[in-house]
Amino acid sequence: MDLNHFRQDALAAIHQVRWMPAWGEERHLQHGGARPDWCISRQRLWGVPILVFYCDACRTPLLDAR
Repeated sequence: MDLNHFRQDALAAIHQVRWMPAWGEERHLQHGGARPDWCISRQRLWGVPILVFYCDACRTPLLDAR
């Protein structure tokens, strides 16, 4: 979370969301401020898509940094 100021950016983004119910903002601020990392499976449970890049030519998922 602390690599490349990711935590700072994430906490700032929380303030830009209209929370319903409103207490969700504080809950996310507490979680984002205290966690050493973030579990990607939790995002899937909430329905947040995981970004995948595909080869333009063959549509194969690109699964590494190359």
